[in-house]
Amino acid sequence: MHSTLLDELNQNGYIVIESFLNPDEVNELYSAGRELCMDAPQENRKIFSTVNQKDAHSKETYFLDSGDKVRFFFEEGAVGENGELLVDPMIALNKVGHSLHIHHSIFNKMTFSNRVKEVCWQLNFNKPAVCQSMYIYKNPGIGGEVISHQDSWFLHTEPNSVIGFWFALEDCTLQNGCLQAIKGSHKSGVHRRYMRNPDKEANQLLIYDRPAPIYSQSSFTPLIVNKGKTIKICTLAYMLLLLFFYFTYLMLYRHMYHYSRQCGA
Repeated sequence: MHSTLLDELNQNGYIVIESFLNPDEVNELYSAGRELCMDAPQENRKIFSTVNQKDAHSKETYFLDSGDKVRFFFEEGAVGENGELLVDPMIALNKVGHSLHIHHSIFNKMTFSNRVKEVCWQLNFNKPAVCQSMYIYKNPGIGGEVISHQDSWFLHTEPNSVIGFWFALEDCTLQNGCLQAIKGSHKSGVHRRYMRNPDKEANQLLIYDRPAPIYSQSSFTPLIVNKGKTIKICTLAYMLLLLFFYFTYLMLYRHMYHYSRQCGA
């Protein structure tokens, strides 16, 4: 089937679909994300970082075992040396994942909605399967850097067949670090892999197979979403697309729901 959505995705590596969610759906997802903050564990708090490898073995085991569970990952600076919470619980979390689409009714409803199925059909998905889902917070004034990357560093298939769905639940602007992408970069292959360490005796369970490439920030296009006009939005992206979140300490929030689907054979 020929689809203009598929043409745009193949050309740019991403699509921005406006008027995808209605205001009630946005509020429902947003409220569910805030409720998760209050459900976070009071002990054994794990920090999520793509850069800092402190306490790597424990954090990586927690991360690896989260594929079929709902687990809570805290921001750098949110947890003290003894595991105590240093900030308000509402800004302490980096994300919650990676099986919200299975274990949480609200996220399950959105993930498997007829509108999502229609998009999958227009993209010629054969037997799509959800690989993971997560609620990402991007709270102000806290957290560490997320470097420019391809999601295929972390979710890799051969051949590459995974698409990411991003649902903006608040304003996404340059001021609060909106998602940015390099158009067409999905055609350049996988630049790096985050993989299991072949050295079974090493402390780190997961390693990168090569240093991080350096990308020109001027090559990235901001994907700006303004509340009230285009907040009801879904952004689709190939895992090979180069993405960037500008790190900001400005006092502005930006919540989103993200999940990944494998296209199927």
